[in-house]
Amino acid sequence: LLSRIEAGEVLITPRATVFADVVTHIGEQLLPLCEAQQIAFHTDLPPDLPPIWADHDRLAQMLLNLAGNALR
Repeated sequence: LLSRIEAGEVLITPRATVFADVVTHIGEQLLPLCEAQQIAFHTDLPPDLPPIWADHDRLAQMLLNLAGNALR
């Protein structure tokens, strides 16, 4: 993904993004894989974490790739 971004092939649309929501979404997507491998997925984020300026979809894609690779 990073090489595609650098090549200008991916449009980045930054906006205020709630990081905890992105992480929760990733956890929900990975839950079946975690359960199949009997792996627990936990997050520990501060409740008052402010929004970040990021492209929600690209951030989710990168985190999903990282976590998915770790599970494999």
